[in-house]
Amino acid sequence: ENFSFSIGKYSSYRSLSSSSLSLSFSILFHLISIYFMLQYNIFKKCRQQWDSRRLQSQGAIIIIILICLAINISRYFMCINSSNGWILFLLRLIMISICTPSSIVLEWISFRLYQHYLEVFRYRLYQLLSYGSPTLHSKDKVLSDYLSRGYLGHAQLSEWKTSVAGYTTVIGSLLEQRTGHHFTAIDTGSIVERFGVPLGSDNGLEDLQTDHDVMFVATDVLVSDQEGRSVLMAPKDGSLEYVYLESQNPGCCLMENITRGEDRIDTMKAKNLLNTIVTNVSIRDFGIESPALKMRTLLGLSCLTLTQRLVRWNRIHTDIMGPAINFKVKTAHLNPSWLSKDEWVQQMDCDFILAFHLDHWPDVAREWVTRHRSWPSREDVDRIVSIGCEVVPKVGFGQDTFGWRLSFSQVERLLSGNVGEKARKTYLAVKIFVKRNLKNICPFLKTYHIKTVFFYNMETKTGEYWEDTDMEKTIRDFLETLSNTMRSGHCPHYFIPSVNLWGEQILGKSAKKVPMQAKRGCQLIRSVMRKNISDFILPLSFKCDLLLQSVFSARSIPCYARALVLVLVTELVLMASLPVLGLSLVVLTQTIISWLIGMVGCLPFILLFIGIMLALKKCF
Repeated sequence: ENFSFSIGKYSSYRSLSSSSLSLSFSILFHLISIYFMLQYNIFKKCRQQWDSRRLQSQGAIIIIILICLAINISRYFMCINSSNGWILFLLRLIMISICTPSSIVLEWISFRLYQHYLEVFRYRLYQLLSYGSPTLHSKDKVLSDYLSRGYLGHAQLSEWKTSVAGYTTVIGSLLEQRTGHHFTAIDTGSIVERFGVPLGSDNGLEDLQTDHDVMFVATDVLVSDQEGRSVLMAPKDGSLEYVYLESQNPGCCLMENITRGEDRIDTMKAKNLLNTIVTNVSIRDFGIESPALKMRTLLGLSCLTLTQRLVRWNRIHTDIMGPAINFKVKTAHLNPSWLSKDEWVQQMDCDFILAFHLDHWPDVAREWVTRHRSWPSREDVDRIVSIGCEVVPKVGFGQDTFGWRLSFSQVERLLSGNVGEKARKTYLAVKIFVKRNLKNICPFLKTYHIKTVFFYNMETKTGEYWEDTDMEKTIRDFLETLSNTMRSGHCPHYFIPSVNLWGEQILGKSAKKVPMQAKRGCQLIRSVMRKNISDFILPLSFKCDLLLQSVFSARSIPCYARALVLVLVTELVLMASLPVLGLSLVVLTQTIISWLIGMVGCLPFILLFIGIMLALKKCF
């Protein structure tokens, strides 16, 4: 009897130890799976594929859901048993590695569906409450109010420029100390053009949030095609947009840092110079210092802290991307209540570019000066030509690191200042539509291409058109212009029309995919044109806010019947929600208990994993 009791006790201990070890690995694998899903934007890509409204994409998502569902259901019918504890642990580990990612996907989909369910209910509820109330705004007014959130007012823009001047001034000063030349920081891009808002803006328009572009231009270094200037510009063979730069001042400290060979200015050396400066700038200068940003672990995972959002971390990243030095600070978390932020959320995204000013308007852009058009005016054209443009580093296809590109960013900023409010909102509406619906279908279609087509569209429209035409019609007209451009497969550069922005010289091998992708995009635009365009632009949350305003602005009238219906509908919704809420509470309780038990066991494995990742990071 004592022997049997000892065997049973040993067997119980063995089963308990195997279960504890499996639970520890389950918690660890759960955390790692969520981290990599956030890292590679799996949730965001699934949502984009579904929102693309393509039958193939939606069918693939449905198949993935069914597979995940089958995996999670089948695990309840599996009976894993073995006399060997290690084999038992190995079998459980295999099951965990298969079931964990599928369960995470199902949990995310469930929360998404429940959020959408509540959003639709709220909208219908406000519709019921506002029944009989006078409409506050026309459709044109509603679109205008919503799109006015998509750019900064003049006072807000001035305040934003003051806030970013803190770190741009520091970078400019460090460049001056390193090279002996004075640099001016010029803000460019959608924010200063008032075609977008900074990242993290609390305006509900995430599709229009954009990065901060800055050009650092050496004020005492001029580029010219004539002898006698600091830098001589020479045309690159077979290219209109790209040029070579040669230093005419070999004793200059700046030129010594960025030239190679026969005094030719190397784009990679220029970018490496700026990258060294940006990397050495203190995080305090960017105005986002946080204790969480002082530690770096787990492949750039800055910190893992238990906060009110359960688990949240930040990642700092500096890299050379195209002509710019890209600086990013990203945030992610594991709290399912942040349903709208299921991927890495960017707190900060800046592109820093080292540029030189061209002392004349380039000959390849002379056609733009004499072009017949309705916009901009002759005075504005003369003023723009007198300002000139810049040259920025741009490594083209191949191994040539000496190519520089003509940049008209300053000119585009001046042109955007001459765009009227209705035209600006028309552009923003189409930009939102493209990002929500065409991004996956037409990956070649970038914001710069939309802006280029918009500027061409502006040239054909008169002031009377913008005054007399309602906004939904202007949006339709611009969408049609964009569709025609995509159908042709040719997007001419706004200042150098002979350059095709979708050509092989710009896109490389990807240019071959443009016709097929453009065809799909045109089909989607054509189907949208037959419907109410505002439904593709205005979110339910904004419509709910308008309906709520209508409810509060309505007179107090007896509405007992409406109130009774409202109470009944609310009760039905709550009853339907109770199983979901109960299941959520059960899952949450189970997760917390599992974490508390499993974290003790998996702590050594977490430390080992962090050590391995740190070693890999140092090696690569």
